[in-house]
Amino acid sequence: MRLAEWRARMGPGHVVLLLMLAVGLVWLGWWGWGKYQEPRQYPYSLATSGGPPGYPVWVEDQIFGRWIRFSGGSVGEVSWEEPPSGGGILSLRGTPVPETWYARWFSFREQTFYELDIALPEDLEERVRQWYRDYPRSQHYQHMLLAGYSGDGRARLWWEVWCGGPFCDEDEPLYFPIVREGQAEEVDGDAGRYEQRTQRRIELGRMPAEVMSAE
Repeated sequence: MRLAEWRARMGPGHVVLLLMLAVGLVWLGWWGWGKYQEPRQYPYSLATSGGPPGYPVWVEDQIFGRWIRFSGGSVGEVSWEEPPSGGGILSLRGTPVPETWYARWFSFREQTFYELDIALPEDLEERVRQWYRDYPRSQHYQHMLLAGYSGDGRARLWWEVWCGGPFCDEDEPLYFPIVREGQAEEVDGDAGRYEQRTQRRIELGRMPAEVMSAE
């Protein structure tokens, strides 16, 4: 069939159908591009702390989404506040916002291993994007993910923003809760691997001697 004959046979309904098909294909293209494009990346840091005083912990493993893994390290007994404070800091460059949070840690006071594995809020990336708009790095604002682990099996996650330059609208750090309190599960583990570290903390007076005798 020639093109002229095909056009002559087309009625209004055919035209509408073709337009709908074209719009649908365009929408599918945009949807697919948005779904499979690389996730946005943000420059931020990760800080880890433990507590409260008298309940030091050793974080064996932290996994945030598919991009951040931080293994091993004592995070002390700084505090158990909202938000978490103190502890070690890991600088990250161009990292997506995590969708999940996994952590495993050892409580010296309780001689117990804890494990947390949860999904983070679905709108977290959207919230982080807005925080970067409100507090851009171009104005010397710094961003940090704060993770806190307690010696009795609880965990907290916050987002912190502070200004590192001389011309800032905000003089004090700003904090935004992500997970106010998550309850971890007790899991199996070899507490004997931490016997010497536990004894050292007892000798320093940071924990009662009954910790070892209670095993």
